[in-house]
Amino acid sequence: AIKAKSSALSEIACNELLEKADADIMERARLRLVSREIESQRNLEAIAEFALINLPETVSENPVDDDWRRHFFGTAENISDESMQLLWGKVLAGEVSNPGSFSIRTLNVLRSISKTEAEKFRLACRLAFASGFIVKLECNFTKMHSKFGLIYNDLLALRDAGLLHEHDKLQQPFTEEEDVLVNNGIILKLSSKNLQNIPFEVFKFSSAGRELQKLIEPDPLVPYLNILVAHFRNNGIFVERLTDTEIIDGVSVDSFTYFTEL
Repeated sequence: AIKAKSSALSEIACNELLEKADADIMERARLRLVSREIESQRNLEAIAEFALINLPETVSENPVDDDWRRHFFGTAENISDESMQLLWGKVLAGEVSNPGSFSIRTLNVLRSISKTEAEKFRLACRLAFASGFIVKLECNFTKMHSKFGLIYNDLLALRDAGLLHEHDKLQQPFTEEEDVLVNNGIILKLSSKNLQNIPFEVFKFSSAGRELQKLIEPDPLVPYLNILVAHFRNNGIFVERLTDTEIIDGVSVDSFTYFTEL
């Protein structure tokens, strides 16, 4: 009988300890969930602030797609780095002002890129034209473009991140004797009787890369543009610069003999 009583008391004590342990686990779980929700809310509010700053004066009357909205906020709540929050805020502002500007696929790409990859993408955008491509200045990419901080391994990283097209041997053809290209707000008019027969090898942004390129503030690299224009001229192309107040199809242009100052 004594042995049975001892066993019963031990069982009761064990149950009390388990109940106490369960209560402790539940309390720790509650605290963890509350802490996580507070962090998520802070992240979303920071992104919302950046979105408000970047909203244009007029926005579309069309609502943002419900699936897009849920996907955006379900992902954005995990973004804690301030520079990345700025990008997410710009995406939200762009989608609110013009629904359909950014696909869910682009949100998935943006979610997966690191801060370092985002910085490399900003640099790639300084070298790229607004239509989403970087002209290969030489067969040896590293020899020329590394002067401006972008090496071939960086392009491979951007490709893995879904920001750059998979293939290296892509070309950018011209369809007329004249064409207009824009690099970080600098508008260049290219003309040549053989322009249609002078395709250039390029690196092209993916569809997600082209959408995200619109978020990057224009920041032209003047030394790079000088080399780029010389590259065009060496291929028999005449280059003129249009002022930023001119309409691309207008007749007035500012031409110059050498592209030394922008």
